[in-house]
Amino acid sequence: HYGTAGKYVLVLLQAIETISIVIPAMPIYICSGMMFGKAEGIAICYFTNLVLNILIFLVARKTKKFKSKMLDLNKQKNVRKLLDSTKHVDRVVIAMCFLPIVPNGMIPYLSAQTDILCKDFTRALAIGSLPAIAFYVCCGDILISESYKIIIFLIVVIAILVLLGFIFRKKLLAFLEPKIKKYLE
Repeated sequence: HYGTAGKYVLVLLQAIETISIVIPAMPIYICSGMMFGKAEGIAICYFTNLVLNILIFLVARKTKKFKSKMLDLNKQKNVRKLLDSTKHVDRVVIAMCFLPIVPNGMIPYLSAQTDILCKDFTRALAIGSLPAIAFYVCCGDILISESYKIIIFLIVVIAILVLLGFIFRKKLLAFLEPKIKKYLE
């Protein structure tokens, strides 16, 4: 394993990825699994993700107007409409973590623009982010094992699906919006 220095580098890379918004987290989670194994990799990535997103949420909450102009969050009109019209913002946060509706790095910024309490945001983020983090870290761990060919295939398929989801996010959101609204009611 890669020791304390490796953990610091991993946390630093994850911080850069989270703050930048546009850098994908998947490669970092996969590398974590390769470097530290399943349990330790998941723990490092999961808790780093929670801490960073909560900090971003709190800072964005304090500087709403500045962040809104800097990030142009209003470009996410469908998500904003969904967030503004629901009584269950925490459920929207969980859905945003599961679905490629918006980049994950935008979730704390968008959430800070709502009335969601920090504890509810934290709970929703904790529930929504764990499955993806665990999956990618486990993929990284398996990549260095004997059955890596299956994981490489799965990672390529998932990367393609995520890319297609991002490219067709407006159509995907239009398709999913009625289902999400029903879930939120």
